[in-house]
Amino acid sequence: MFRGLRAAWRRGEELFAEVALPEEASGEAGRFGLHPALLDAAMHAGILNDTDDETAVPFAWNDVSLHAVGAAAVRVG
Repeated sequence: MFRGLRAAWRRGEELFAEVALPEEASGEAGRFGLHPALLDAAMHAGILNDTDDETAVPFAWNDVSLHAVGAAAVRVG
């Protein structure tokens, strides 16, 4: 379930990604504001930006908005 990174692309220095739940888990998406597996997959996209040997783990979130709940797929940037 935690392998939801479907696509990633760049525009200059910006990184964008599309992440999705597997079909068998999409029915439970409505139980969450953002399904934990989607959040995990979105963070996997951030690993693509790592340019050194250390991977950062987020401890705080800023400027994050949830515009809808129950999504089975999202785009992040």
